[in-house]
Amino acid sequence: MILRGAPLQRVLRVSSLGILGLILFTACVQKLGGEGSLRNRRARVVLRKPLALTIKRELPGAFFEKPISGPHSVRSDLAGNIYFIDEGAQRVIKLNKEFEPVREQGGLGSVLGLFRAPQSIAVDNSLNIYVADRELRVIQRFDQELNYVDKIELYDETDPLKFGEPSAVGVSSTGDIWISDRDQTRIVVFDRFNQFKEFYSDFSSTGGYLVSPGAIYTLGNSHVVVCDNRAGKIVMFDQFGGFLSDFGQGILKEPGDVTEDDEGRIWVVDTKLNQVFCFSPSGEELFRTGTGSRSNLGLTAPRGITSLGSNILLIADTGGDRLLVCEFYLEEE
Repeated sequence: MILRGAPLQRVLRVSSLGILGLILFTACVQKLGGEGSLRNRRARVVLRKPLALTIKRELPGAFFEKPISGPHSVRSDLAGNIYFIDEGAQRVIKLNKEFEPVREQGGLGSVLGLFRAPQSIAVDNSLNIYVADRELRVIQRFDQELNYVDKIELYDETDPLKFGEPSAVGVSSTGDIWISDRDQTRIVVFDRFNQFKEFYSDFSSTGGYLVSPGAIYTLGNSHVVVCDNRAGKIVMFDQFGGFLSDFGQGILKEPGDVTEDDEGRIWVVDTKLNQVFCFSPSGEELFRTGTGSRSNLGLTAPRGITSLGSNILLIADTGGDRLLVCEFYLEEE
């Protein structure tokens, strides 16, 4: 609109502000419309329920001429390589995506690169491998070829009781290192430079109290799930440690490990029940199998599970001293 008798500068200023306002208004409408459309698309996605889980292959019981004993805590990297802990030999083993042994690292000892009680393994997007050792009270970091890099010591000279023994390790989407401290019933967080950052889920937190924190896993949406072993539940946090929800109460007895498949279903192995469970992202039980169900996998104290994509899961059957390559089948669309 042009104002009669107004100076040209004023006319241009009014016109420019109007145009700018129109641009901002249009952008906001498009953003809100886009977000609404995205929410609608997500709302329309209905996860199909698994119908069966079958064993495709049992991996050999020996690697590098040594039998595996008590395998657990399996994880894979972006290239499809697999890492797991062989508790009996106090070592970490790397397999390629064809399940062939590539490298081993460890042995019983207290020097760098050796272990006394390896509990958990984690892999980040930079191909760093983290191993939590309960007795040494350290988190050792290795490169993708399992060469030792550095460590995080869970000890503070000014406060010797600050940390307990690590029961698990995980890495958030921001690169923070999450450590389950079962003695202090909380999560200890270090930044990517191995500097202590804060505690999550302690008595000063807003919720999500843990009884016996174990395995940690970061979901595709950046939320972090923790197995609360003795409480028989899975606790979900945002990437900054804010409590979101928990699920599995009355269903699980002792969740040993957790993973997520390509479509967002959450899979849990239960060490006490010798079963495998599948949950929706909201915590609804979708499927279970194992002892006492129609598809008996014959599991004995499983303590490891990871998704390898294409409906394939790798399960560490700890009590059975074996690794199982399993495939799950979904209901028809």
